[in-house]
Amino acid sequence: MDEVLFNEAIDETGTVSTAGLTDSDNESLGNRIIEAEATYLEQEEIQGVSDDLLTIHGMAPGPKPEEVTRLIYENPDGFNTRINGNEKLDKAKELIDELEADVAAYSEHRINCGHKDNINGMGQMFNGGEAEIRTQTGHNKHENVGRQQQGGTSLLLFGSLIDQYNFEDSGKDGTGLGRWVVMTFQGSESIVTRIVCGYNPCRSPKKAKRSTYQQHRRYFTTVESDQTCPRKRFREDFIKQLEQWREAGDRLIVCMDANENIYRKQIGKILTNEEGLAMKEVVGEFTGQKLGATFFRGTEPIDGIWATSDVVVTNACVMPAGYGVGDHRLFIIDFLTSSLIGASPPRIVRAAARRLNTKIPGTAGRYSDKVEQQTLQHRVIERVGNAHETSRTKEEVKRKCDKIDVEVKQYMKGAEKRCRRIKSGRIPFSPES
Repeated sequence: MDEVLFNEAIDETGTVSTAGLTDSDNESLGNRIIEAEATYLEQEEIQGVSDDLLTIHGMAPGPKPEEVTRLIYENPDGFNTRINGNEKLDKAKELIDELEADVAAYSEHRINCGHKDNINGMGQMFNGGEAEIRTQTGHNKHENVGRQQQGGTSLLLFGSLIDQYNFEDSGKDGTGLGRWVVMTFQGSESIVTRIVCGYNPCRSPKKAKRSTYQQHRRYFTTVESDQTCPRKRFREDFIKQLEQWREAGDRLIVCMDANENIYRKQIGKILTNEEGLAMKEVVGEFTGQKLGATFFRGTEPIDGIWATSDVVVTNACVMPAGYGVGDHRLFIIDFLTSSLIGASPPRIVRAAARRLNTKIPGTAGRYSDKVEQQTLQHRVIERVGNAHETSRTKEEVKRKCDKIDVEVKQYMKGAEKRCRRIKSGRIPFSPES
């Protein structure tokens, strides 16, 4: 194809011949040359990439079946908190919608959540419709050098599983480094399931001051006076935490960028040790074939998802490089919902958001106008006066006033429902609309 395009575009002198061509012909010729250059660059980039990276490992997922919880995980290689004109964020949201994901796990989001310019958190970035969303996001809170910060982990939760989400028992790495985050779900029959997303930093030299590895080293050296390698500390702290949860009887699902071979190196072996956590690497276990490279320019599997044996996997696959939003491959795992929260889980009832909010301009005024309108229409003040004038005993006055008070409460509730609208709808915001 390259030869055909170049032969058509270039004459024997080595230049583009434009003789006898109209403006539209010249434009078409220019477009074909650009396409040829793009094709060449793409083929040059693909050369040397492992074949495993360009194929699906496992069976591609279809529409999400009933009674299934779908989890997607990848290393996105950073997000920008800007919402409008953010192609990477738009693609991530489209993938979540198309795959009908209930849980999305991201390691290395590279967002400094404490920076003043990052006014949008993960909840605002991925909230685009009527589906509720809950988030757990971790970053290094001990340094604030800019909007972008290497490292970080995040979990996003959508849909009906929110009813079993235990916010109080969820959280993040206790050191404040954002090495991992966890979401806890309370089910029936005393079932507790924890979904964890972790990031093990890759080793980097001292001159790479902003790298995750050097951030962690500075914290351990200055705050804890500990010279231990940050990778070793991650492994020790992370495994210790998982073991504590497992000893308490909790079911575990771990998504992690280990930055080392998940089969041959220590952290993968510890997770799958039969005498310890006895977890299974879910994709290899389900497909019967070990993972290949998971990083676009790598040759080894450095990302993985592990689960305890009491969690049932109904499908597991890893998509080709480029399917997701980052330079790592996207994992898509389907779990049997009843193995996570039981057959008839209790529903956690939370207080509904109030529409009456005095911080929102105009809301209080509209509320007051509607209450006053109902008060005048139903002659509330006049009726209270009559209750005092016509009643013979205090008990009778109290009974009549209580009846009016119940009625006024209904007017107040009705006014609150109509004082403002709450954003709803799956269509994201667009300036044109």
